[in-house]
Amino acid sequence: MNSASNPFAPGAGTPPPELAGRDRIIEEARVALARVRAGRPARSQMLLGLRGVGKTVLLNRIAGIAAEERYLTVLLEAPEGRSLAEMLVPPLRKLLFKLSRGERVQTRARRALAVLRSFAAAFKVSVGEIEFGVEPEVGTADSGSLEADLPELLLAVAAAAKEAERAVALFVDEVQYLSAEDLAALIVSVHRMGQKGRPFVFFGAGLPQLAALAGEAKSYAERLFAFPDVGPLAADAAAEAIRQPIRRRAMAELGPGPHRSGDIARLLGEPVTAVAPLRNGLIRKGMIYSPAFGDTAFTVPMFDEFMRRSIPDWSPGAAEARREKGKKRRAAKGAGP
Repeated sequence: MNSASNPFAPGAGTPPPELAGRDRIIEEARVALARVRAGRPARSQMLLGLRGVGKTVLLNRIAGIAAEERYLTVLLEAPEGRSLAEMLVPPLRKLLFKLSRGERVQTRARRALAVLRSFAAAFKVSVGEIEFGVEPEVGTADSGSLEADLPELLLAVAAAAKEAERAVALFVDEVQYLSAEDLAALIVSVHRMGQKGRPFVFFGAGLPQLAALAGEAKSYAERLFAFPDVGPLAADAAAEAIRQPIRRRAMAELGPGPHRSGDIARLLGEPVTAVAPLRNGLIRKGMIYSPAFGDTAFTVPMFDEFMRRSIPDWSPGAAEARREKGKKRRAAKGAGP
């Protein structure tokens, strides 16, 4: 297959063309986000798995869902040797300045900025010529103990978000690289948010040993977090991850082409107007092109033959039928006795 038209591009955190086999994890995250937004308790999550299984992709997908739900999101990647305080100050400053533009939450947001300034000073966080525009709030989040100060800081941030009828979601990748002190402070903070009923939720990702590290940091971590296992895909999910991106190019059934858009739409059993957005997307990806108005052809010679070999049993609507069957099966299983 030509590299330019290949839909599969493995990489660190690169989203695949089909995020298969992770529906349960995504749905559990969606429910947690919805509950927190509604003021109900929900467990934060730590995604566990080996290198390359898609933890970062999942974390980014959940962050996208949070953004769609109007969450204020903070995304961090924990490198070795960098403190959590140093990583948090710049994005929280940006978040609070954004909130402070709203007249109804100016007071809360500026108070949170004052707390953030105290926190930054206590932990000697210096990021360029960082300005806060407020005086520090003496006596709050400035003890120099992260386990005491981080919860106070996040409580102030969450209080400002609540005033704006928003919620805060913190995402941290590679959590296993946090120091024991940082991890303990993060766990205490999540615990405090839940106790105070603040609109705050945490999603982390890390290697399998993270569950043990969290338990060593704070014994109640196992009750505070869900630890979804991001393992290898099941055989059917792995097959779907490969087949589904290929199934979306139905014109292979018609031969090498070029083909009229109407003929492709008829094969799919869809009106031309419904197929047009998919056609445009495939053209942008460099997988097909239009040699003349209304015509479509593959960018790779003999790609139609490759497609028919890859999916010998393809038929219009087969993928949709399987998805509907899967949804009904999951719904029946979820209903229970």
